[in-house]
Amino acid sequence: MISVSLLLASALGALATSSANWTLLDVYDSSTIPDKVTFFTATDPSNGLVQYVNESVAISTGLFYSTDNVTYFAVDDTTELWGTDRPSIRWTSNTAYNTGLFVFDIAHMPFGCGTWPALWLLGSGQTWPYAGEIDIIEGVNTQAKNAQTLHTQPGCNYTASELTQTGTLTFGDCNSANGANGNEGCGVTNPSNISYGAGFNSNGGGVYATQWSTSGISIWFFPRGSIPSDITSGSPDPSGWGVPSSDWPFGTTCQADFFSEMQIVLDTTFCGDWAGNVYGNGDGCLGGTGQAACDWFVQHSPTAFSEAYWAINSLKVYGPANSTSTPTTTTATTTTTATATATSTVYTFPSGQYWGNDCTYTGGDITNLPTTGALCGPACQAFAGCEYFVWTDLNGGTCWLKDYSTTGPVAADTGVCGYLYPVSPNYGFSDATTLQWANDCAWTGSPLSSTPHPDGSLCGGECLDLSGCTHFQFNVSASTCDFFDSSAQGPVYQEYGMCGFTTPNPAVTTVTTTTATTTTTTTATAISTGYTFPSGQYWGNDCTYTGGDITNLATTGALCGPACQAFAGCEYFVWTDLNGGTCWLKDYSTTGPVAADTGVCGYLYPVSPNYGFSDATTLQWANDCAWTGSPLSSTSHPDGSLCGGECLDLSGCTHFQFNISASTCDFFDSSVTGPIYQEYGMCGFTTPNPAVTTVTTTTATATTTTTATATSTGYTFPSGQYWGNDCTYTG
Repeated sequence: MISVSLLLASALGALATSSANWTLLDVYDSSTIPDKVTFFTATDPSNGLVQYVNESVAISTGLFYSTDNVTYFAVDDTTELWGTDRPSIRWTSNTAYNTGLFVFDIAHMPFGCGTWPALWLLGSGQTWPYAGEIDIIEGVNTQAKNAQTLHTQPGCNYTASELTQTGTLTFGDCNSANGANGNEGCGVTNPSNISYGAGFNSNGGGVYATQWSTSGISIWFFPRGSIPSDITSGSPDPSGWGVPSSDWPFGTTCQADFFSEMQIVLDTTFCGDWAGNVYGNGDGCLGGTGQAACDWFVQHSPTAFSEAYWAINSLKVYGPANSTSTPTTTTATTTTTATATATSTVYTFPSGQYWGNDCTYTGGDITNLPTTGALCGPACQAFAGCEYFVWTDLNGGTCWLKDYSTTGPVAADTGVCGYLYPVSPNYGFSDATTLQWANDCAWTGSPLSSTPHPDGSLCGGECLDLSGCTHFQFNVSASTCDFFDSSAQGPVYQEYGMCGFTTPNPAVTTVTTTTATTTTTTTATAISTGYTFPSGQYWGNDCTYTGGDITNLATTGALCGPACQAFAGCEYFVWTDLNGGTCWLKDYSTTGPVAADTGVCGYLYPVSPNYGFSDATTLQWANDCAWTGSPLSSTSHPDGSLCGGECLDLSGCTHFQFNISASTCDFFDSSVTGPIYQEYGMCGFTTPNPAVTTVTTTTATATTTTTATATSTGYTFPSGQYWGNDCTYTG
């Protein structure tokens, strides 16, 4: 590493040093961070449920990126994990410092249940904590006020009476050697409700300034809108900043040489020794208390971490005007980042996206949406027809999605633009009974005929209806379905194209549909599986369903099935090209399919249940199942969300189910047998002694423990939601 000697002369003994004595030594920002830090990839020392990734992985997965001079360090917020840790970032500066003024301008910090973010100074060259640690920003879960803490070797102690600060001393012994004091350190709670987490972020962040001299350590927090002009002008003057929020003077109670060779560290971990141990203790975090509950939440609630990112404007380090940098051994590998104009690939993002800075595309707009820069490319990948994208900070961040008719790129100072690139096709055709096809391909030869179509979702079905047609393609440049006979040659590569062929005897397909009580087999002309879509969807051409409508939406055929999967209660779907493309979402009361020349229809199929019952303290349940036997009683209910709670309240009830055909909750005693498969059903059972649950609620001033009857987790709902019966929240 590089060691910067900032030991102050005797003239700088006062706590605050005038601006004339400070000179800028280092700036960590969007243009310099890649060259100034080393990514940490070892096991988390705080035992967090985290996988720290290296720089290349962080870039390729969108966890590390920069836009508009702001550098982002995020965590994985898309992947549900099973037995693995959540990917995140921790890095350490390549330079170590010995005293100085550290001015950190932060626009956004990680926040939320299970999180444990920190921005800190860590002493190097000795076993922790003998070179000291200064925690500048740190907290866990839904904490509202920042914790500012020192960790040292034995011999550093403070009392509240000797500290001139606005914060509150929470513990006075800084000794954390060999696990002393549970590694608590001598902590100070910042008095501001916008110094950490949600409050900090909603206010646009702010500046944390830390002065470390031979006289002591002081930390100030300035919310956005209240940052001193000497900081924003680059001439910081701590003498005019007033009383700090934290103040630890050096002297007989703590020695200056307890802190040396300090490196800047930024990280976001999960659960672990602090966040996990206090999880669920009055912080509003659901799913139970303690480490196990925290780990489960972190693994299975990825979308809960959309706010768990750092947005860094700059981290600046100042030293005395006469200070110099002394190079020593460098432990980090220098990374060179090429800066190019407008059209260069400046960031490597997930596979399939090219990105550039200071550029835009014109025309070809599909839609726009509010989002972060990191999600603009993935949004384009997920949106049918999108090939190009542009992101700016308009209205806090706007992403424009564009099709292949766009032009550019052209220079634009504040834009980030990119495009999708195709994966080289291997022409592994997807088998769908009567049709097979692949993407990014075309046939050669003269077509029998062509018909206009916006996205190609009907090409296969129309080929089935056309005499002599054996091969079909979607011609993206002409927006047509082209039809060929068996003389077609290929396939050849055609970016954004789609080509396919029919299998023998495709004219008639038998479709079997099952309801709660009957099985009907319908033979319809040319109803076929017409397009390959994600697991869980069956599709057919020239068909429709009648009745059971939930809603409809304007979209492409490619997104109709996924929309059904995402929409609660949807089991069947129909798409036509009405008004440019309309998708009808339908529930299980629909009938069909029946023949319809221009329709594409489909339904969702359940994954075979393994009856791995979900454990929720007093109730366990699974989907697509039922019990056999005579129920004790039944009650009417539209969706089954209260079945478990009502079983808890019913004497003798040990098993429950939701009967979808009757819309009832059915209750059984222990003589029940099963479970058996029942599509769309839900069944469950109670665990021992379920009658009483203890609920702890915490307010800003008091903690109240209430014992209530039959407060239970009553139903499995979408990821990110915990539900209970017979309970409420107040305030």
